[in-house]
Amino acid sequence: SLAEFMQPHAAERRHLERQIAYARPIFMVLALVDLLERPPAERGPHAVLFVTVLLCVALILALVQNLQWIGELPLPLPLDLAALAVFLLLTHSVVAFWFVYLFVALAAGIRWGTRRSVVLAGVVTFALLIRTAFNGPLAWEQMISWIALSTGTFAAGAGMAFLGSRHRRHAIEQEFLAHLTGMLEVDRGMAESLRLVLGELVSTFSCEEALLAVRDSDIDRIFVWRLRAGDDSRLTPENLPTMRSDGFLLDYPDASVCWNHLEGSGDGFGWNRNDGRRLKDLPRLPGPMREELGWKSVLGVTLDLAGQPVGRLMLGNGRRRFLSQDLQWLESIVRHLGQPLQNLFLLRHIRAHAIEGERSRISREIHDGILQTLLSVDIQLDVLRRKVPVDPEQAVGGLSSLRQTVRN
Repeated sequence: SLAEFMQPHAAERRHLERQIAYARPIFMVLALVDLLERPPAERGPHAVLFVTVLLCVALILALVQNLQWIGELPLPLPLDLAALAVFLLLTHSVVAFWFVYLFVALAAGIRWGTRRSVVLAGVVTFALLIRTAFNGPLAWEQMISWIALSTGTFAAGAGMAFLGSRHRRHAIEQEFLAHLTGMLEVDRGMAESLRLVLGELVSTFSCEEALLAVRDSDIDRIFVWRLRAGDDSRLTPENLPTMRSDGFLLDYPDASVCWNHLEGSGDGFGWNRNDGRRLKDLPRLPGPMREELGWKSVLGVTLDLAGQPVGRLMLGNGRRRFLSQDLQWLESIVRHLGQPLQNLFLLRHIRAHAIEGERSRISREIHDGILQTLLSVDIQLDVLRRKVPVDPEQAVGGLSSLRQTVRN
């Protein structure tokens, strides 16, 4: 999925490393308890000493995580892998080995993601089978136990790796959503905020263009913000009539859709965002709109403001094939940005009404003050024009008074 390729930033990376540092001593204690409960012959040479050393190192690293003056001090994963390999040779207890192995799988899932960690689980399972084969007799009766051992080892390791990768993905997603929310700042203004958010989405989803269409029911218009990759110019919305709303909402506001190919019969998928059911008749961009945008692929999710579908966020011309995980991720992003966007649009409405109110006030003042004075000046000029031939001195006095009125 998309989050597999996203890397955590410094704050999230420290959080993940702290989780690994706290998990390490827990698993080491479990391995040590298992060894101490077994007879010495079943522990393996120096196995208890080795796990004790690992536990001491793990406790030191966990304590260091809380010392601000030392900072982050993670143990590289290859060292944990090396310790796992040595422990495999030292111990005779599969259960004790599993505890150390499960920690390594968890750490690998957090640092590497699912795919590489599953490969690691397969390699460790194969190594455990080889050691078991060398230590025990090769008999057909042992095949069932071997199958159970390999299946359990691989499934447990892959499961722990999956949990670690999910934790990593959740941390990355939350950090990314917080990053996007931070871009929607009132001080930046709507145009700059939307330019930053759309630009981040274009980069994250590897597409050529992002589009946000919002219907303003107060003035019965649709505003469309479009941003192409690499465009740093000021983002100015298009002002369109509401008859275009069906084109942007695809005549199905509750549809989350993806079209990897829009030509001909097309290649796409989608579902109802309310219940997650797949759509048999998938809505698509109208032909004129598709030609206007010049898109060959599209990813689209409905935007809700105040609980009502009022627009859609769409990403066009992906540089790679969109997956269902991408559409789910975009749904989460739009759902998360709904409230900040609503606040931004609400502030825009408040400012627009404030500006309109100020204009009305100035208009009234002009009409009741300056405009009335200008009309009075015009009337007095007409009177003085008639007095000039009859009484020039009185006309000059009137002009002086009128001049002062104009200056005022």
